[in-house]
Amino acid sequence: MAKQEEVKKKKAKSNEQKRLEQSKRKNLRNRMRKSKLNTQLKKFNNAIIARDTKLAESLLPLTISLIDKTAKHGVLHKNNASRKKSRVNSLLYKLQNNLLPVKVEKITKKEQARRERAAKEAEAAAATPEPAIRKTRAQQHEAKIEAGLAGRDARRQSRQEKADRKEAKRQERAEARIKAKEAKKKK
Repeated sequence: MAKQEEVKKKKAKSNEQKRLEQSKRKNLRNRMRKSKLNTQLKKFNNAIIARDTKLAESLLPLTISLIDKTAKHGVLHKNNASRKKSRVNSLLYKLQNNLLPVKVEKITKKEQARRERAAKEAEAAAATPEPAIRKTRAQQHEAKIEAGLAGRDARRQSRQEKADRKEAKRQERAEARIKAKEAKKKK
């Protein structure tokens, strides 16, 4: 009898716990639906960006259907769904009638410099041959240990070195101030 009572006590859940579990399940379901919709919208938008009319036309019914389903399940508000469908249709219409603007890429000086640096780095990387066999994690770890760069001790040591450098700079500044004061007194 005691075991049956224990089992009953274990099974009994409060309404609060039940509602929490239901809420988690519904949240997961809604996130999955929204993710699926966003993926479909990205596919459609990529087809528009690539200016692939046939692909965009084939994706349109699927996209609209998915928008309607997510609205039906309450993941999207009906007005939001309507706006998304309108935008999707509008993009396809513009693509079919060549009304989409052509993007002209403006490159700033910073961007140009960044691209040049990246090109140089790529050339340098291409010039250096890569080893034929990739090291395993254990081999990489051993190499770090040999170089003295592995583990907590190395991090502590580098922190200590940094602190020592800061302290040396402080002392140099203090000495410079003292010398400056002495120089003023002599004048």
